[in-house]
This record gives sequence, structure tokens and C-alpha cells, in this order.
Amino acid sequence: MENKVKLFLDKNNEWRHENDSLVRVFEFDDFRQAISFIVHFSFLSDQANHHAEITNTYNKVTIKLTTHDENESVSEKDVSIAEDCEVLFNRSYS
Repeated sequence: MENKVKLFLDKNNEWRHENDSLVRVFEFDDFRQAISFIVHFSFLSDQANHHAEITNTYNKVTIKLTTHDENESVSEKDVSIAEDCEVLFNRSYS
């Protein structure tokens, strides 16, 4: 698993491995766009049955992914959701 996380982080330098979580701050044009992203991301997370910690401050959204079933560490599920999150952001918001 460590190799998969490292490969992901090498390709996606906006993400960081912090306290056994994958974390990224996304920045948007305004509050509406940030909330829209959260709503779209919630559908991805729910479909995968893997829910992130999400915080929002005006035009910034922080996504924090960890797997509670894996002793509070980063798992393949986290990497997969982070990859989906990148696709969503790049297709619709960048």
C-alpha cells in the first residue's frame, strides 16, 4: 500500500500525507463553486461508501481521507477516492 500512496503523491503534488491521512485544499472562484464541489464529491464518496472529512471556508475546501477500518491509516480506498476527487476537480472546476 505504501507504494501506491507514494505513487499517487508523486503524481499529485497538491495532496500531502499527514497524520495517517491524505489531505488536499482545493481553491475555487467563490463560495458557490466550493459548495457545488462538496455536493458533487459527496455523491462520489457515498457511491464508494467511503466518506471524507470535509471542511469549507469561503472558497476553500479541505478534503481529508483516512480509513477507520485500517487502523486509522491511508488505504487503497483513500487513494481511489482521492483520484476520483482529482478527476472531478480537473473536469469541472479548474
